[in-house]
Amino acid sequence: MGYASSGIWLSQRVLPECCSLAHPFRVMNYFIYEMISICYNESDRSRITHSKCWARTMSSKEEVTRVLTAVSLFEGLSTQYIVNVADLGIEKHYKRGDRIVEQSQLGDELFVVLTGRVEISISGPEHANMIPIAILKDGDILGESMLLGKMRRVATAVAKDEVDTLVWKTNDLLNFFDKEPHIGYIVMKNLARSLSDKLNTTNMALRNKV
Repeated sequence: MGYASSGIWLSQRVLPECCSLAHPFRVMNYFIYEMISICYNESDRSRITHSKCWARTMSSKEEVTRVLTAVSLFEGLSTQYIVNVADLGIEKHYKRGDRIVEQSQLGDELFVVLTGRVEISISGPEHANMIPIAILKDGDILGESMLLGKMRRVATAVAKDEVDTLVWKTNDLLNFFDKEPHIGYIVMKNLARSLSDKLNTTNMALRNKV
């Protein structure tokens, strides 16, 4: 399906109830999700559901704000807006060897690494072994695609050190973006750019192997 026909197809889509026009950024993330589904030919899409917000218990708000300022997803947000976003999350600590997320499991959480290193790996042929593909460190983000809806994790994340993270329920962020659309617009624009960059990187890697 080409881009032109994809646009026509999207214009004819019926929005799910959670993506009414009263929630413009749910509409935006729905259409981004649909475009990615076209690329990957995915048919199993999960709807956004509501959940209770978590309260953050991190003691050093200044340190968290410093880390989040360098996160690409929040690029363009003022310090106060970043503080507002941080207040929606909760700190989680992992010991070395702990699994943070598991490949193929359904997920609805978004993580930012505050301290420590996290190894990202995917299962090898016939799931015989795990193949490391990346190391995340301070300021790196894990699971940003969960903002598009609850879906299965594409990789496993394991703490290589003592790791502190800030984690959000994605619906908490989406509800906040509905109330603060100017913030939601910036974050969703950054998300679209990040996913596009990752797709391009993957395409180049595959070309080099052909």
